[in-house]
Amino acid sequence: MTVEQICKALKCGLFADRDTIQDAQEYVADICNSLPPEYKMGVYTAIGVLLNTVAKELEKREGSIFVPVPETSNDEDE
Repeated sequence: MTVEQICKALKCGLFADRDTIQDAQEYVADICNSLPPEYKMGVYTAIGVLLNTVAKELEKREGSIFVPVPETSNDEDE
């Protein structure tokens, strides 16, 4: 699959999105925390499997689509 095909397969106009992956993960956690305890693990597992599969597909294409981000230092002593 191409990245375009992956994105097309994943997008659904019925749902919103978030600005970042972290924001989306926090949203999932908020929703899961509102569920009865017996359902939480199943939801987290299903989402984890989906995200791992998407990550694996994107990693297959890493060399052709991703530009490395230069490392920056957060040390204020320098």
